[in-house]
Amino acid sequence: MDYWCALWFWPIDQVDALPTREQWLTDVEQLLATDDLDRGPASPALAVARRVAREQRFFHWEVAFPEVFAAGGMDIVLGNPPWTKVVWEEAGVLAELQPRLGIDRSAATVSPAERQRLLADPAARGLYFRELTTDVGTRNFLGSRLYALLGGTASNLYKAFLVRAWSLAGPRAVVGLFHQTGVFDDPAGGPLRAELHRRLRFAARFQNKLMLFPEVLHTRPYAFTICAGRRDDPEFRYLANLYHPRTIDACLEHDGSGEVPGIKDDDGAWDLRGHRDRLVRVDADALALFRAVFDAPDTPLAEARLPIVHSATLLAILRKFAAAPRRMLDLADDYTVSEHFHETYQQQDGTIRRATRRPDDLAQWIVSGPHYYVATPLARDPNEACRSHMDYTTIDLTAIAPDFLPRTNYLPACAADEYAARSPRWRDVPLAARHRWIGRKMLSPSGERTLISAVLPPGPAHIGASVSLACRDDATTVHFAGLTASLPYDFWLKITGKSNLSNDVIKFLPLPAAGRAAIVLRTLLLNCLTEHYTGLWRDLFVEAFRRDGFASADPRLPALVNLGPRWTPDTPLRTPFARRQALVELDVLAALALGLSLAELLAIYRLQFAVLQQNERGTWYDRRGKVVFSDNVLLADLGLGRRQWQPIADARAGDALPPWARDAQGPYIPPFDRCDREADLRRAYEHFAARL
Repeated sequence: MDYWCALWFWPIDQVDALPTREQWLTDVEQLLATDDLDRGPASPALAVARRVAREQRFFHWEVAFPEVFAAGGMDIVLGNPPWTKVVWEEAGVLAELQPRLGIDRSAATVSPAERQRLLADPAARGLYFRELTTDVGTRNFLGSRLYALLGGTASNLYKAFLVRAWSLAGPRAVVGLFHQTGVFDDPAGGPLRAELHRRLRFAARFQNKLMLFPEVLHTRPYAFTICAGRRDDPEFRYLANLYHPRTIDACLEHDGSGEVPGIKDDDGAWDLRGHRDRLVRVDADALALFRAVFDAPDTPLAEARLPIVHSATLLAILRKFAAAPRRMLDLADDYTVSEHFHETYQQQDGTIRRATRRPDDLAQWIVSGPHYYVATPLARDPNEACRSHMDYTTIDLTAIAPDFLPRTNYLPACAADEYAARSPRWRDVPLAARHRWIGRKMLSPSGERTLISAVLPPGPAHIGASVSLACRDDATTVHFAGLTASLPYDFWLKITGKSNLSNDVIKFLPLPAAGRAAIVLRTLLLNCLTEHYTGLWRDLFVEAFRRDGFASADPRLPALVNLGPRWTPDTPLRTPFARRQALVELDVLAALALGLSLAELLAIYRLQFAVLQQNERGTWYDRRGKVVFSDNVLLADLGLGRRQWQPIADARAGDALPPWARDAQGPYIPPFDRCDREADLRRAYEHFAARL
């Protein structure tokens, strides 16, 4: 068996010693007579096989424990297998040979001449080839028929351990493993997921926020699964959004009374309380629901992706998503998705260069993720000599000029015609010549918002940290942008468990038609912040916009009756208070379009948006609709610091404030108040339910 295994890991510099099929069979016959690789026949191939076996330390379970497998297999298998992708990382190997490459991170771009110089030393070349052989051999072995269930998936060792553990288990065995969560939603992992679903009895999905695994990043999700014998029809219990194992016991012991706890409590701490409703029963009906929401219709039932379902209550909400008559994929070729420029490759090939300064025009603006936020294309401005995604300042939208452009961290590095030739095109038109929806590629399910997107005007490019989408007509693009700015759509993306946004996710988003005009209006009011959107506003303006109105009568909200087809600096919503109200109304309009009840919309907010709830409680507005103080880091730049805020927090109408209690447009006007999102959602739901 060692001889056979060694063939997978045969050294590159020993290919001349590879046996023919006939030689291998002859050697095996002689080995079977001795049953010992070390005392077997002498041949060049066996000499190499002996060395490879010592290096790779092959372990054969059935040979080591024959009495166990004669009785059927293991009774219990427990473990925490490696969470390691099997990929060839030349940079790490070269850095071992030359530590300087690891220190200055230049191993990834080492020149052929430098590589040749490093590998001239026989010892270094030997190490390099051993590492390469191990990597290639492992990938080929895991891609063989022995691990057919892994076919098409990314080679991660924990998946191989899942398959191997099942093969070791006896008919009444229990298999419990800690592992990563990619198996639950890998687009190419259907066969492995189907086998997992048929064997699962219990699945718990964790996040490492409490650092129970100190050596693992705090944002890293992981799972604990308990499997047993294979069933024809899947049925198991499922718990998600866990931070500590004691919540499992609390859920099992709970009597079902009271409200279901959310992700965080009112003090902002991770909520570890249990509730019986958190235990979700996953069977064929539940998998059919998940398939209808997150997969193509022809997906085999057992291969359906397993979303992060916080409680059984949310299954009713998912049924509303499943009932949507149209999804983005139904648009077929009438939309496209692009990552535009790769941040590293396009610097290497001379398309773009790193430089932080004000662009001369839209064509020089290359958008980065922090530039925009939810329905806000101009959210943050890179500071001079910007060094990281934290080195930005929030933009005061009430103070910008009509032609304002933020600083860009990248500029075109080649001639304009060459730059255009290297840019993506769609329908024979440069993609950057269209209005586009743009969303951050890296997703943060535990942040205030997960689906962070806005509408771009024609002109700018963007780096691959974002994905952009263009539709055949701008009205559909803006409608889609309004839906994706809402809490129901953010909730949908949160529970997918995805860490990256791509068309594999986007194509399954519903595109309901109800309330479209009201959604488009609010999306335009939020996104059309500068004169660069003049054409979009003009083309999509309809007289019905004038007859629309906000669900609240607060004087800080503008009257819409004065809107017209010509964009002016007064057209968009600029104050944080008015913009927040429009977002609340998009939450409600999206919920109504999907057929969600008010109770279901409130459940989404309470159970899934803990950070947003914190930020709502910690943000105060003045009578102009400006932020006076906020715990929200994205709004903190717009108001006062805590030490300045505390002395004036209780100011009443007409009180004289200190001279420093002002922003660029004038003094803050008391009294100051906070918003109650639940109350605003109720008011808006009643308003639009009656109107629509």
